[in-house]
Amino acid sequence: MTNVTELRVALTVEDFDQALAFYRDVLGLDQMADWSSAAGRVVVLDAGRATLELFDRAQAEAVDAIEAGRRVSGPVRFALRVADSEAVAARLVAAGAERVAPPVTTPWGDHNARVQAPDGMQLTLFNPAEQQSEDGYTELYCWGEDRDLASRRHLRAGHQAGPRAGYQPVRVLRPGRTQLPGSARLAFADSADQRGAASRR
Repeated sequence: MTNVTELRVALTVEDFDQALAFYRDVLGLDQMADWSSAAGRVVVLDAGRATLELFDRAQAEAVDAIEAGRRVSGPVRFALRVADSEAVAARLVAAGAERVAPPVTTPWGDHNARVQAPDGMQLTLFNPAEQQSEDGYTELYCWGEDRDLASRRHLRAGHQAGPRAGYQPVRVLRPGRTQLPGSARLAFADSADQRGAASRR
């Protein structure tokens, strides 16, 4: 149980008007509040559900290698889930962002596009691939051999209808649900047999 009820990122920028236009008007984050005063300017934008993803240096280098082919990001990078990462990236580039690398499909099946905002912040735009099975369940994959999803968040969407090297197929027990709540139960079935093991994310 956590006492934290909201994660708010405070981003200091040199060109406030440019950053506001980029994040609010081009990226499409809804404005929630404007608390500007004679002391300074501040606008709060709604960026959807917030999470804090902690990387060590090795993981940061691995993600950069996948998305950009080299180490390019600093200690902070925004990862934004969108409906179409390539389309959003193109829109941001047209509005002044820099394309860091061409869009990629990650080893866990997400479609990612990396751009750099005019203020210098690197953005990963991603949309998970989804695979619908014949019986209406959403086919997902657990990355690696660790199936303890209660303590490790290795669940990623798969984009093939069968298991791949290093992945274990899982199925959501609620048909059609791909955005798993914390209480969602998962059934595991490996390629060798169909014995199930239930877990929580």
